[in-house]
Formats: sequence, C-alpha cells, structure tokens
Amino acid sequence: MRPRQGYGLLLALVVIVVMMTALGLLASSLRMGMQEVKRELRTVSLIALTDAAMAETLANLAADNNFDGVQEYRFGDGLISSEIRPLGPRKVEIRARASYGGHDRTLRAEVRLTPSGPLVLGLR
Repeated sequence: MRPRQGYGLLLALVVIVVMMTALGLLASSLRMGMQEVKRELRTVSLIALTDAAMAETLANLAADNNFDGVQEYRFGDGLISSEIRPLGPRKVEIRARASYGGHDRTLRAEVRLTPSGPLVLGLR
C-alpha cells in the first residue's frame, strides 16, 4: 500500500496558492509605488510651472513697471498665469498660478520696484 498517494497534488496546490498570494502582494505594492510616483510628478510639475510663471512675470516687470500680469496660457502640459496687485508705493504682490493634472498651485511674492529692477522681498 502507498499511504502517500495524492499528497503530491495537494502540495502542488498549496504551492500555487502561496505563489498567487505573493504575486498579489507584489502587484499591490507596485500599484502603490506607481501612485506615489504620479503624485510626486504632479507636485514637481506644479512647482516648476509656478516658478516659470513667476520668472516670466518678474522679467516683464523688470522691463515695464506697469505690467499687470500674464494671461493664462498653455505651458508644457499645464497652464500658467499671474496677476500683480499694488501693496503701496513701489511695492506689489505677484500671484503666479499653475494648473496641472486637475490640481492648482499658487505662489505669492512681495516685490519692491527699484530703479534697477524688481526686488523680491518674500515668497509664500
């Protein structure tokens, strides 16, 4: 008599179940990692876009103290714009905005207008 008959099949099924569980956990981990990468890409893109809007606004403000901001337009995969509002004599606030992937970011700068060009006093 062979009392071990059928145990090979049972062992094979157990190994398959364990392998499928391990692969499921690996797939879940990879999916979470990809979500984090997408979130990081969105954050970095928004920072770069608001920096671009701010730089363009400061450059235009250096050329013309009466410049009032950048109208919204497509820049790469996002949208950028800016507006300038007076805070007092020779002092303005720039609000640079960016949109990317359904999310928005605003960067504010307090700027003093000097004869040699705009001087950024602070960023928020």
